[in-house]
Amino acid sequence: MQTQAQVESAEAYEEARAAVKAAEAAVETAQAALCEAMLSFADPSVRAPFDGWISARNVDRGAMVGNATTAFSMVDIHLVKAVFAVPDTSLRMVRPGQKQTVMLDTLEHALQGVVTSISPQADPRTRVFPVEVTLANPRSEVKPGMIGSLILGGAREPESRLIVPLGAVVRAPSAAKGFAAFRVVERDGKSYAEAQVIQMGQTIGNSIEVTSGLSAGERIITLGGSLVRDGQEVRVLTGE
Repeated sequence: MQTQAQVESAEAYEEARAAVKAAEAAVETAQAALCEAMLSFADPSVRAPFDGWISARNVDRGAMVGNATTAFSMVDIHLVKAVFAVPDTSLRMVRPGQKQTVMLDTLEHALQGVVTSISPQADPRTRVFPVEVTLANPRSEVKPGMIGSLILGGAREPESRLIVPLGAVVRAPSAAKGFAAFRVVERDGKSYAEAQVIQMGQTIGNSIEVTSGLSAGERIITLGGSLVRDGQEVRVLTGE
């Protein structure tokens, strides 16, 4: 037999256990609500998968966007690539893993990099081979789009060089493995394209050095040379 006091104590214990279970259920409900709120709060945030610089912003604050919208464009410039082109006559001077010095007009000191890519195929339009040199850029002093120069093979460049645009270089009509440029010559008051075999040196940006075959001051065709035939009559267009 239980006394009245024991019965009341047991009932109070059961009520306390029920209250604890109710409180635990309330805590779980609150935690679930907190997690849902945190997910909702994180939805408007955009986090980049790497450290870098924002190069383009395509949305404004408060704008409605979809899943396919590109909100920002970022660039990582801890490593940068110097891209230049090499003719087949100078390709032997470049090899993967080779250390290469690059000079930029905006910097007072030279940069040291490594040749990390040499295209196995020449560009079908310019007939030169794209080459990439990877440069460490810990201070972010090199920006994408900068123009520089370099020396292949460690040879010192002459102070005076004859430079022509890469677009002026074509395959020589008389030599399958040679290169040429079309000079513009005058005969009987008309202008004609005359193929001149040339020897090329170093590539400088979108231009290339001509070591023989042309002289300073000669007029040459710089655009559309691949569409011109040797001896074809041409019309010289001059700007205002």
